[in-house]
Amino acid sequence: MNTREYNFWFVFKRAGDVPGEWVGHCLDLDVVTQGTSLQHAMQMLSEACSMTVCDDIRSSMDPLDRRAPQACWDSMFNIANHGVAVDFGTLDETKVSYVACNVVFKCKFAQVTANAVQPVQEAPYLAVPLALMESSPSAIQSCRC
Repeated sequence: MNTREYNFWFVFKRAGDVPGEWVGHCLDLDVVTQGTSLQHAMQMLSEACSMTVCDDIRSSMDPLDRRAPQACWDSMFNIANHGVAVDFGTLDETKVSYVACNVVFKCKFAQVTANAVQPVQEAPYLAVPLALMESSPSAIQSCRC
């Protein structure tokens, strides 16, 4: 079995047009999803990234050839500069507007045929969780991605 490890930056923000919804964006793959809660958005984005990586590898493409626009990266760095470290286990999503985290994906691939691989995605490891709280309006306004 071949194992590949990827480090991705995820950014989550409240959906502006649907109350209670969260939008997740993997900056390294430029993949966007949404969920009915922050936790759901994280799960949806993890699944979407897994599918993207597997599809790219099956197609002999490098998953890291795609990236989000620089403005999105600037927003993530803004969260890193102005945010506070949080523990996902105790995070109260009603008090957070933006979350950025570094995610480590470990994908194991078993060769099935000469042209295809069967992925076995391990649960992603979330590290460096940072959040911007509601009380930081000037910092929040600069996160527009």
